[in-house]
Amino acid sequence: MIGQDASIWPYMSPFLSIFSAIPGNLLLPGTILAFFLGRAFFAGLAACILLVVLSNCAAAKYKQKVQEKLQVADERLVLINETLQGARSVKLCAWECALEEKINKVREKEIRVLSWIHLAYALQQGAVSALPVVGISTALLTYAALGYSLEADVDYLALGFTLLPNCKMQLQIMSACLSRVERLLLRKDVADITADATDGVPGISMANASFSWTDSVVLSNMAVSVTPGRLVLVVGPVASGKSTLLSGVFGFAQRTCGNSSLRGQPAYVPQNPQVLNASVCDNILFGADWEPSLYAAALTACCLEQDMEQLVDGDATEIGEKGITISGGQRARIAMARAFYANPDVVVMDDPLSAMDAHVGAEVFQNCIMALRSSGKAVLMTTNQLQFCAAADEIIIMEQGKVAHRGTFEEVKDILATCGMTSQVPEDASPASIAPRLARGMSEATLGKARNQQRLKSGMTTEAVAQGRLTLSAWLSVSAGGGAAGKALGVALLGLCLLTPVAMYLSNILLAQWTSEQDSDQMVYYGVTALVFAACCGLRVVLAALYFTELSRKLHKQMLASVLRQSMAWYDTTPLGRVLNRFSQDIALVDLQMPRIYEFTMQHFTIVALGTFGASVLAWPVLLLLLLVAFPLFKLQSRYNAVALNLQRLMLMATSPVMSQVSSFLIARDTIRAFRREKYFVSDFIRSMDDFYKSYYWIHSLDRLCMSIFSVFFVPCLMLSLGAAVLSLVSFEMLTPELGGMALALSIGLAQRLVLYLWCWSTFEKFFGAAQRIAEYAALKWEGSQKDHEDWKKAYDQPSLTDQGSQLALVMKDVSLRYQPGLPLVLNGLNLTVRAGERIGICGRTGSGKSTLFLACFRLVEMDAGDIEIWGRSVTSLTLPELRSNLAIVPQDPLMFSGTLRFNLDFQGHHSDEEIWAALRLARLDRLVMDMPLKLDEPVEEKGSNFSAGTVQLICIARILMAHQRIVFLDECTANVDMNTDSEVQKAVRSACQDCAVICIAHRLQTIMDYDQLAVLDKGKVVEFGPPKELLRSDGAFSALVSSSGDKSREVHEDESEKTFFSL
Repeated sequence: MIGQDASIWPYMSPFLSIFSAIPGNLLLPGTILAFFLGRAFFAGLAACILLVVLSNCAAAKYKQKVQEKLQVADERLVLINETLQGARSVKLCAWECALEEKINKVREKEIRVLSWIHLAYALQQGAVSALPVVGISTALLTYAALGYSLEADVDYLALGFTLLPNCKMQLQIMSACLSRVERLLLRKDVADITADATDGVPGISMANASFSWTDSVVLSNMAVSVTPGRLVLVVGPVASGKSTLLSGVFGFAQRTCGNSSLRGQPAYVPQNPQVLNASVCDNILFGADWEPSLYAAALTACCLEQDMEQLVDGDATEIGEKGITISGGQRARIAMARAFYANPDVVVMDDPLSAMDAHVGAEVFQNCIMALRSSGKAVLMTTNQLQFCAAADEIIIMEQGKVAHRGTFEEVKDILATCGMTSQVPEDASPASIAPRLARGMSEATLGKARNQQRLKSGMTTEAVAQGRLTLSAWLSVSAGGGAAGKALGVALLGLCLLTPVAMYLSNILLAQWTSEQDSDQMVYYGVTALVFAACCGLRVVLAALYFTELSRKLHKQMLASVLRQSMAWYDTTPLGRVLNRFSQDIALVDLQMPRIYEFTMQHFTIVALGTFGASVLAWPVLLLLLLVAFPLFKLQSRYNAVALNLQRLMLMATSPVMSQVSSFLIARDTIRAFRREKYFVSDFIRSMDDFYKSYYWIHSLDRLCMSIFSVFFVPCLMLSLGAAVLSLVSFEMLTPELGGMALALSIGLAQRLVLYLWCWSTFEKFFGAAQRIAEYAALKWEGSQKDHEDWKKAYDQPSLTDQGSQLALVMKDVSLRYQPGLPLVLNGLNLTVRAGERIGICGRTGSGKSTLFLACFRLVEMDAGDIEIWGRSVTSLTLPELRSNLAIVPQDPLMFSGTLRFNLDFQGHHSDEEIWAALRLARLDRLVMDMPLKLDEPVEEKGSNFSAGTVQLICIARILMAHQRIVFLDECTANVDMNTDSEVQKAVRSACQDCAVICIAHRLQTIMDYDQLAVLDKGKVVEFGPPKELLRSDGAFSALVSSSGDKSREVHEDESEKTFFSL
């Protein structure tokens, strides 16, 4: 809406000023014609009214289709936004072709609606063009039929009747956009549960509260009380309503009955941590004032000191959209540091520890969560990490949207035992005990670097700005994107633009001859020629629309293909708003505005060119006067165009930060509202809008200044000088009255059209920058080699790799890898061998290279040294589409798209319903889906927001179970589900992937304790490798890792390993 509806207003302002002049343009000519023609005038007026009614019908259809087009464009932009935000998962899973096809289908639907828009506009333009012809012809015929003789002084008095329909069509666009903005502004605000809860003892209170997302109740009869100094944990299976309960606390979920209140200043850590495209420091402060001691305590409590040392600019390092440049664990810890730094009264956390390594999670729980409780904060947290339940003051167990059990740990421990709970009671902690440990591995110089110095590296690339005026080569380079069909339409359009003014001037000549000779044949010729002119006007609009529609369709398709096939480095350094700006505002300009402006420009240019030639032939002194006045006009126009074009480019550049901010704010809206920081972010957005309006103000001020100069000085001078010259020639009988009338009409028309042409050309030059920006992205170099590009064009037709008799599914030989030149090695001589049918667990401390190992296998980051083999073939010998389509992965950040559940399970539509239901049963989702009203056709909202994080993870697991790939990668695939579900899913993976090589990263060590082998990573190398039982009994890295996750957890892991060992 920001990129389409709101952005249309700057381009509509000239039409508002023209619209204000319409009454004068209607009343003055009408009065003159009525005076000269008498009763005949009303016959012509009736004909004009008939055509205006036809034009209004076309305008009404036009508005309807514009609204429909905007809705389809919203659907397209939502898909593109989701795709760009989930770029890493899209590339890992080789979904580029499937998503490209889906987005292109929506775009084709948009193009069909756009064709109806252009057809309605063509009908309206045809009616407008025929308006003066039909009106004058009807009036003159009636005038002659009444017995009057035609005179030259009444033949050229049709002035200004075409302004109303043209302006009304533009106002229809404004009306369609305004109605959508109005609906948004009139929407009911989400209930603010914190507004009436500022007094009394801080805490959370619910009594018989029920919550829903739509019409159906999700939670019922909830009774929760959290008071200062208490830690309340909420546990339960997947889709039991844990996240909805927390959403109900802040009013995000609709309360249908009962009471709910939140007292005091809150802080919120969502299940999917919401970070902004800003520095680490800005993400922690989140609009709060800078307090060094509290900031230091927050970093220490959330184990972020080592991360600050590793980042290029410490806490001044800018993280990308949705935190794409950092790991999931780092995002979670930054979100927890934000809550800690806010020094709130009430802390609400939605399973924040699942994204962290076991030892890091234990330390964060002790140093952050327990410290918050000890300092008197009211803490409510959902978790699947049941080993921390022993530290809670109260435990709430939820099942199917209700509280099934509640009590202290001692009261519910038998129930928790059925969930595979491990007991662990962390030591107490407080902020006072944390702050003195500030310097643990972190220097004071690194702390607060974002506050003390300029940022050295933002990580984001700067946007390129085109230079110079619009040249023929620039036009040809952009128009080449339309292909052969676009070139043919362009040539036909140019020819028709030249033919249209010829027909117009020919009709004027025939009108003069009819007046002079009073011949009925001349009247017929005039009528036919005038109708041909009207038809040419309509066809010109159609061809202009077809040409730019084809150009826009091809460029959008090329840009989408190019953007989807960029490397991850490009996504990490390109703001999302900059890319969305191309797909929204720039495409909207090419779709709707450029055809109109181009058609107006060519219309006025050809009329001026042929009119100048005709006027000079009829009255050669006119040409001399025209050249004399036009020279300074063109000099001024040239200088204006150069300045206006650069201002337009600056304005388009200033739009990208606005779009980026809107995208970031929408992603983090729940966190912003929960922290009550709306005013801060609104003021931050207004500052960005001020930067945008600086260029907007000057470009339109300059535009109005130049048009005022043209209108006040040049137009009157031209009209007076040319009119005087023509009248002088008539008075000296060098021209007949008929030709003199035509020459006078041409001269006056030239004076008006010349200024309009100059304005249209400068406007077209400014709009052309949008097409250049689209062509720039369409021409981006794809990831990989030319062979990769050819394979991508084959879409889904990728050959399946076979083991070729090899029992080695994956072999990594001395692999070394760094993310960017000059940065330290993340993988440093890593060696790993995985056999067919073997299940390998990957573990290690934060920053050891676990996720990077997966990226290397998928070639999202190219190796510096070493080699990786898949079934005996080097990954460098395989094309990127071939490699990635033959590997299956559940990424760390599970991804769902707007559409249906069926589409999210089977992107390519290759599987039957029976296969889909079988996969859902294996993923333990069949009952949940059966309870949905539309089953597999259940709608999925943007980014899967109507499903819990655990459900989304299980859907992703069901997706890979249908893939039947021989090598499966699992990156924290069950972090957000309860332990019973985790165990069941692991059994399903084991049974469904018996002959597959499975490589799994898990922060929750119980998940991989039954795996065949474990690989322990440290500093980019495999430091230990072997069965879990052997590694636990040895005094090595894995044993230390288990011990660091908790005192008692080691015993549990040993028991789990023993059970697994004897069951094999």
